[in-house]
Amino acid sequence: MSRTSGPIDLAVELDRTGLDPLRDQLGAQLRAAILAGRLAPGTVLPATRPLAAHLGVSRGVVVDAYADLRQQGLVVLRPRSLPRVAELTGAAASETAAPAAPMPRLDLATPGADPALFPRREWSAALRFALQVAPDRTLGELAPAGQEPLRQALAEHLARVRGAVASADRIVVCQGATQAIEVACRVLAAGGARSVAVEDPCRPQVRAAALRAGLVVVPVAVDRDGIVVAQVGGVDAVIVSPAHQFPSGAVLSRERRDALLATGLAVLEDDRGSDHRYGGAPPPGLQGEAQDRVLLAGSVSQSLAPGLRLGWLLVPSALARETVERRGELDGGSPALEQLALARMLETAAFDRHLRRARAEYARRRAALLEALSDLLPDVEPRGADAGLHLVLELPEPIDRAVLAARAADDRVRITTTTEHRAKPTRRADALVVQYARIPPVAAPLAARAIRRLLDPSELARVPRLRAHRVPGPGTPLLESALPGDVEVELAVLALDVYGAERASLPAYAEVIRASGADVVGLQNASGRTRQLAEQLGWRHWDAAHHVISRFPLLRVTGSLYVLVEPVPGRYVAHANIYLSGDLYGPAQVIAGASPGRVAEIERRVRVPGIAPVLGELSVLAAQGVPILITGGFNAPCGSGWPVADAIAAAGFVDAAAAQDAPTWPVAGFPLDRDEGADRIDSVITGGPVDVCSTTLVGEPGGPGVQLAHDPWPSDHRAVLARLRMVPARLAPFAGALHEVVAVGEAVRVALAGLPEPGGRVALVAAGGDAGRPVRRRAVADAGADGRVALPTTGLRPGAYELVRVAADGAERSRSPVWLSAGAPPVISAGRRRYREGEGIELSWREAPGNRWDWVGIYPDGADPSREEPLFYRFCGARPSGSLTISEHVPPGAYLATLMLDDGYEVLALAAFEVRGE
Repeated sequence: MSRTSGPIDLAVELDRTGLDPLRDQLGAQLRAAILAGRLAPGTVLPATRPLAAHLGVSRGVVVDAYADLRQQGLVVLRPRSLPRVAELTGAAASETAAPAAPMPRLDLATPGADPALFPRREWSAALRFALQVAPDRTLGELAPAGQEPLRQALAEHLARVRGAVASADRIVVCQGATQAIEVACRVLAAGGARSVAVEDPCRPQVRAAALRAGLVVVPVAVDRDGIVVAQVGGVDAVIVSPAHQFPSGAVLSRERRDALLATGLAVLEDDRGSDHRYGGAPPPGLQGEAQDRVLLAGSVSQSLAPGLRLGWLLVPSALARETVERRGELDGGSPALEQLALARMLETAAFDRHLRRARAEYARRRAALLEALSDLLPDVEPRGADAGLHLVLELPEPIDRAVLAARAADDRVRITTTTEHRAKPTRRADALVVQYARIPPVAAPLAARAIRRLLDPSELARVPRLRAHRVPGPGTPLLESALPGDVEVELAVLALDVYGAERASLPAYAEVIRASGADVVGLQNASGRTRQLAEQLGWRHWDAAHHVISRFPLLRVTGSLYVLVEPVPGRYVAHANIYLSGDLYGPAQVIAGASPGRVAEIERRVRVPGIAPVLGELSVLAAQGVPILITGGFNAPCGSGWPVADAIAAAGFVDAAAAQDAPTWPVAGFPLDRDEGADRIDSVITGGPVDVCSTTLVGEPGGPGVQLAHDPWPSDHRAVLARLRMVPARLAPFAGALHEVVAVGEAVRVALAGLPEPGGRVALVAAGGDAGRPVRRRAVADAGADGRVALPTTGLRPGAYELVRVAADGAERSRSPVWLSAGAPPVISAGRRRYREGEGIELSWREAPGNRWDWVGIYPDGADPSREEPLFYRFCGARPSGSLTISEHVPPGAYLATLMLDDGYEVLALAAFEVRGE
């Protein structure tokens, strides 16, 4: 190593195809190495010219990267000296300290909108518009009052939705509602106010803002009708939240509103919570009734996202100039481009459209949580659920806050109580504040059970604790079973034959699934409708290769025979969905007089090979503590003595519906073959640490054994619903696409799961390609709070790719498939236009949907593939692109090669060829 030029053996890798500038890539990698301790304080770094030559970049790239690191306090640069790693102090040093406590598995305390619902596309379009139209002066000067387009748009918006008397010159843009309250308090103090009445309890930030402004804070009680106005006295102003008081959830009654305005006091109206109401229109703001005395503060924290830090203050005309001056004293003004983007969304109604969607989703989350709480905690009374994004649970009896905190920490749940928001908190808490904006409906039972455990510690002791293991499976990532503190979940799993799933029948099947309350559904005979059925339900998660739809995210590993279900972030269940051949149906053979030995031989030859590989792969995981689900249409009786059922039992799996004696097939009114009997040939199978709570037969009214009836019943099979309890497994570092088929130009959304690995990355490579030469990549550290990153695909060629999770040392952790579609129609082609008799027929296809049972066939020219059976066929293996050879003898003649949809007879593409005799 040269002492004159510094070391060159730095572990730096630049992606010239990525979107991030090379300077930023170099700086980020050096920063990560310094903070992780791989580059210790005092380490000599390469000089700019040698390092630039080594990396094949311009010297300016290295100079800029070093300058950025110097600015961050990570690198020391001195004239005529080589760069050195700085001694870390303060915030930089804290990043290398011991890792923080684990993130809570369930957050019931963080307020504000769910960032996952943020309208990224609309915001991006609005921000691009702002960049295009903003004049240079917008970026070159501070505007304490805020940008004129936003103030004008807010004036119109507040007048329309809150009944405010507003104009642009009376609105000041702030960094959120809390800053708006502080500005208002400073204005009131400048006008001679000395004290202010504040609701008790309330947000602590409100009291702090008033105190910073120099006002004396006088707490005033709150009851179910809002602030107790009769207790307001001897003050100069009042801070009140009439639309939805935090944390009590109270809405200020009409009588209290009139009484408050009759006091003649200046009123600071905190309007947070008015965006969401579930029992009719929100009451109009106080400002519209007394515009000369009411200052209105609001923000987008509950409508868009708290992180935007955009709020406003609407003031009387006489206070407008003073307000702008006081606002400028704090930080000069809010970010200009974000203001213009919000103005654009307001002007184009994109904000209103988003708010309608968000309200509907929050209403679903609220309803699901209230239902779960009613089932599990009937003695706990929810309050304040008519508006806002939180509710209050009055406890049956007060509980010591320290005890609650200890229980919450043990269960890794984040909570808050009303007591913590009081001016003088007491030792015992009498109510929980539950934020439900980030609790999707499927997680409502988890939240309710977590709350029940907080109130009853004996419930916490009942949560299973499984030891940790790591299990390498062929072609799969390492799976880790549940660790202490992991959450127990209940899943409703449905095995459903959708009988060809014609488009017209999808609403009926969706109603069946809704009525069953299923969380995960394995479909048989889906005929390419897997995604459409998921969309009919409003579910975002499907896997066409396995015919599984789910309320929860689904991930698939390259070459695996199962799909991973993520019922809890970072915790997984392995789910296989089976549909075995119906050829030579065993019971029909028995009825026809075949001997038991002959029937068993047929079963072992025809059906057992279809399930044996799945059982073999999943039994390894089950033995190591990974919960296993298998939904199936087995086309063989599920009772003991039949080879398929015996193979399932021999592999250690359990038939969840073993106690059900009623048949699942056939159903009266559907076509069926004669003399085939009636048998239970559909079921849900479990393995590993899974407890069966109940099973239910779902079918037609009056059907044999039907416990949950649906009229009309759409299928020729009855369905099996199993309610199961389990602790999902940890997943070793892994990356998978949320959807495996992505159109070129759209981003590949990637789920990053497993234990954190500093310096890890996810790479997009051509199928089978070298992870060291990716076409796109992102650092694992770039993942958001939901563990997701996005990889752009603009400029890439359509085709087969893989997502590779790569450790800091270059070791591959996992591979999973993704197909970049050109958006073109499916195509099939024969290898040649003409073949000689006896030659194998080469067929290739591309842009297929990638369903599990897509297939190619050969028909005589003139045949109708939508009605007739093919001469020969092969399944495509869930591949959107591929080729195969049909080696059977094809006699001379003209033929059609067909690409067909998912075990059905819908033609996707045709190609002609002919075979000539010798």
